[in-house]
Amino acid sequence: MSSIKIHKNKTWARKSTEYCEYDFPVESKNAEPEFRWQHGKISMEEWHKVLSFFKWSYDETKSETQVRLLYNPETKHWVAWAFPQEHGTGMTTKEIDNDQMDEQRARLVGYTNMGTVHHHCSTSAFQSSVDEANERTQDGIHITIGHMDRDIYDIDARVCWGDLKYDCCASDWFGHPEAWDSIPEFARFIDSALKDYLSKPPEEPSFPEEWEGNLIKKTYPTTTYSGFNHGLYRGGNIHRQTHFLNGAGSQIPSNPQSSLLPVVYTETEKMNALYEAIRKFTQTHGKALSLTSVADLANDYDAVLLSEYYIELFEIVNKYDISEDAYMRVCDKLDDEEQSIAAQEQALEDAEEARLQQEARKNNSEIYYTDDYAQIP
Repeated sequence: MSSIKIHKNKTWARKSTEYCEYDFPVESKNAEPEFRWQHGKISMEEWHKVLSFFKWSYDETKSETQVRLLYNPETKHWVAWAFPQEHGTGMTTKEIDNDQMDEQRARLVGYTNMGTVHHHCSTSAFQSSVDEANERTQDGIHITIGHMDRDIYDIDARVCWGDLKYDCCASDWFGHPEAWDSIPEFARFIDSALKDYLSKPPEEPSFPEEWEGNLIKKTYPTTTYSGFNHGLYRGGNIHRQTHFLNGAGSQIPSNPQSSLLPVVYTETEKMNALYEAIRKFTQTHGKALSLTSVADLANDYDAVLLSEYYIELFEIVNKYDISEDAYMRVCDKLDDEEQSIAAQEQALEDAEEARLQQEARKNNSEIYYTDDYAQIP
């Protein structure tokens, strides 16, 4: 790594020759650090496999899925592969470390993990805090696809390397159609054109059939309640037990807030209240929500906890008959505005930091340097 020095408000770098080493001034400017990939590029054939799999898996499961991008540095060849993973997990995706995974990984000898791609279902593409934590320790390109329910997908790409994150230059990582090279003066537009090209679903979707089998539905222990005082059935085996109410003598207070004392429920009362609530909910709303079984609600615990925060949005959507497309457009617009404000604030912070650094360098030069020689304290 070359040595960089600051002297008299100039930036100096070290250069080595056959006879000597010396420092020379280099131009410095306030700009974002860059990362430029200079090896093999991902083919459109591999990329279309990824988009085809995402579209199929989204239509089938309505939950996130992921694909790894693997690179062979000897052959400069990329391979996209969807390893065994859970589905039915909503807005999360997780690979399954099993024998199937080991066998498939063994077929890719010489290839190393060099990137990931996952989708955000029908929402926009962005790097979530979970994504950032996962990707920061994985060198390579990381891509999120959004709006899987639209004709043109949303795409967000970044590069993580050495625990640092950089903006992604798409033309560094992906090959573009050869016809583009014959268009005069088109070279400077290739990166933006390529991003648009990567967002389009393939005309003839295709991906390895094995990937379908690698999509494994996450299962939860199912509990079928047979009714009061008739036991609890688990997996077909009857486990006789006293009912939650512990007999007919204990009842949930009809107005638990009537007492000025804090209300304390027993575990029996809690479980019975929950049992009744879930039973009534599935009977009332199960058909409308297309619930195949009570077990489907196991994925919705977070939604239940957050439901009170969505009441105002629900009232607006219901009052004005807002469509999903209109709702998403407004969210995207607000997101763009927030990102614009954040970018402006960041620019101001960067400018202030540059000013302070320049002032510090000036003060440093005045205190410690006279002409080309450092003063000895």
